[in-house]
Amino acid sequence: YMAILLVNAYNENLEYGLINIQFLVDKLLQSSKEGNSQIQAIRTLALFQPMPTENQNDEAYNFVDLLVDLRQRYWQVLPLGPTSFGDSPYQSFSAFAGNPYLIDLNDLIRDQLLTKAEVREYNWGNDEQDIDYAIIFENRFRVLQQAFGRFDVKSKEFVAFCDSQKDWLDDYSFFMALKTFSDNKEWLLWEPGLRDRDPKTMNEYRQKLSKDIEFWKFCQYKFYEQWNRLHRYANSR
Repeated sequence: YMAILLVNAYNENLEYGLINIQFLVDKLLQSSKEGNSQIQAIRTLALFQPMPTENQNDEAYNFVDLLVDLRQRYWQVLPLGPTSFGDSPYQSFSAFAGNPYLIDLNDLIRDQLLTKAEVREYNWGNDEQDIDYAIIFENRFRVLQQAFGRFDVKSKEFVAFCDSQKDWLDDYSFFMALKTFSDNKEWLLWEPGLRDRDPKTMNEYRQKLSKDIEFWKFCQYKFYEQWNRLHRYANSR
């Protein structure tokens, strides 16, 4: 079995305290010296860096290499879903969707969907030991919207992804578009036609929010494109 992890290795402010990369390295070194084959469990957002780096997205791949060098065979990945209020991985909008926070912006820069200058225009926080989720929430989706504006939604790969995942992707993307439209209020507070899933109202909003629905599909396409690539790399090691 190979270690599996998510995109962008760095730090996170966990509910129960800070975990940093040096702490993990020391722990893994101790384990390898003792000849242990243990399961390491850490929330995947602990491997998150909001800003692009000079080394593109090498951090995640380097971390896989580190685990291999330290003879670690198992990495337990905690839930990867999009988080809601409180940013807990166990309070997610979907059992299938990936967290857009974990989309590597460097990949979007390489794909010419963004520029580094555009990304650096936004405030991502100043504390390397702490993630400001309020700032990330405000700015992450703005920059992803910029990338979406340059993305070809008619590409064969994107169309194929949407078709293969439509059993969950259509409803998830519609739900997220409605939630954003409703100022991120809980669905019980949406207008009655949406709250009660009135067919006429639902069809009306599918048309009205069609571009927003496509945006949320784009986020999932990019998440899974990156996740699957990293997953394959980990398995190849």
